[in-house]
Amino acid sequence: MAAVNAGAIELAHRLQKLLNAAMADETLTVDDVRRLSPSLDNYLRVARQIDRYSLLESRLVESRRRVTEAKERLQMTVLQGVSQDAMRRNRQSIPPARW
Repeated sequence: MAAVNAGAIELAHRLQKLLNAAMADETLTVDDVRRLSPSLDNYLRVARQIDRYSLLESRLVESRRRVTEAKERLQMTVLQGVSQDAMRRNRQSIPPARW
């Protein structure tokens, strides 16, 4: 996904450079702006897609972090439970006078 987003960013950058160059012309007319309109629309669509990909990627990273934390908590809980079970079994096998 990062490679796709990088490609979209590169495309947006090139479109932006072209649009900036076209808009820098002081003799720009209404007809010129109409002619540039599809390119501007494409630029905005690409920019929105970059935003969507970035948001999706950040959500995936956050989701992975939560899963990792949950796994760690679960492992600690399981280890604590195993440890407590072992202590109970050990106490049951040793006569009370020896604790």
